[in-house]
Amino acid sequence: LDIKCLKKGYNQISADVSCAFLIGLDPGDGKGGKVHVKIPPEYVAYVLEWIKTLPPAERHGWKDANIMRDAMLELHGNLYGRRPAGATFKNRFDEIMLEELKQHGYAFQKGKIDACVFTCPISDVTVIHHVDDTGAGGPDHHLKYLHSNTSLGAYLDLKTSARIEAPGTMVRRLGRTKIRTEDEYFTIADDKHAANILRLLEPWMKGAKPSAIAGQKMPTEPGALLDAVDATRAAVYTKATGSVIYLSLDRDDIKHEVKELAKRMAGDRVREHDFANLVLLARYLLGRPTVAKVTRLNAESMGDQPMTMDTYTDSDWANCQDTRRSTDGIMVNVAGTNVITHPQTQP
Repeated sequence: LDIKCLKKGYNQISADVSCAFLIGLDPGDGKGGKVHVKIPPEYVAYVLEWIKTLPPAERHGWKDANIMRDAMLELHGNLYGRRPAGATFKNRFDEIMLEELKQHGYAFQKGKIDACVFTCPISDVTVIHHVDDTGAGGPDHHLKYLHSNTSLGAYLDLKTSARIEAPGTMVRRLGRTKIRTEDEYFTIADDKHAANILRLLEPWMKGAKPSAIAGQKMPTEPGALLDAVDATRAAVYTKATGSVIYLSLDRDDIKHEVKELAKRMAGDRVREHDFANLVLLARYLLGRPTVAKVTRLNAESMGDQPMTMDTYTDSDWANCQDTRRSTDGIMVNVAGTNVITHPQTQP
């Protein structure tokens, strides 16, 4: 989306769908079936107030009732917490984008590879949604109309400042900070994951200095650090690796190291060398807690010229010391910006 907006001179707008999981009909309710749920504890006060409004004869029947044990709610619509709630919202969102918006002059098409991307060939607007958060790029007048109460806002309760994210603006989207300049987008990951990793590993990092590298290969010499770690460090390893997996979604500089750490997340497989590599990664983050992803067009992709696309791939050929499996790496660069960086161990 960022590349498209830079290429065509478009801006973006962000929005949030309020009460997303209350939108649509529960599959049972939608098919005419009755869905009953126990009354949650936080609803009891509301039920008691409702009972007070009943006629005396009906109210008497509730006199000795245990609300949470004896009463049920009949579900009309959708309910957050129900297993199908997310799918119900997704189906309703698709219906709005693909069908309902036709009467407003749009003809959105859903992506074949990514079902969360919608593009309209009439307005040239692209909408990307992640659960209840959306980002859209296109001509300013279409962005404003699409997010008005007479278009998309007629079907969804949208929380948006209606502010066009033109050059010079900074917004928060999906936990990331996005900064727009005239020729670039800077995307900065949420620093909470790096902070959590440093907090978890603090006992093993006292006096540690920042590292210039994020990981090292496993040693092969006799007596290397191949013994299993104790239960305490194994638990810390699992928690810290979970956080660094989230961080790696926005950090191409640590994806290979995180992939190697994730292979050992099962506690009984964590060895001294693995834990040492986790500490080394934490030291790397100590010196580079935040890295901005920069999106800009290269000279070859400016103006009316077609955008360039370069793909690089390589393999380390059976370099895993444990399994002799290979690690394959791929990088896809579109118009001068890395859009995919992905290392994986041979299946």
